[in-house]
Amino acid sequence: MDFNIIKIKALILKSGLSEEDQQSLLSLFAQAKDGDLKEAVKLFENDLENVKIMDDVYKAKLKVFENKDKKGWREILEEERRSLEEMEE
Repeated sequence: MDFNIIKIKALILKSGLSEEDQQSLLSLFAQAKDGDLKEAVKLFENDLENVKIMDDVYKAKLKVFENKDKKGWREILEEERRSLEEMEE
């Protein structure tokens, strides 16, 4: 049974995102193996604001991908690198 995707769905539905954004994010997570979703479940359970952050990052990446914006990719990846470094401190 895929318990993590069920948890992710419940958390996304409680997040306050629009229905369209909820469906978009759910379709993204549905592509992953259930076991790979454990960390996302923990992240979302820790703070529902993380769902919004994940959605914003996903939409930004989708936009730069669709526009073939190399500079935009670099900026997003640099921001993610900085965020990861802050989390490790």
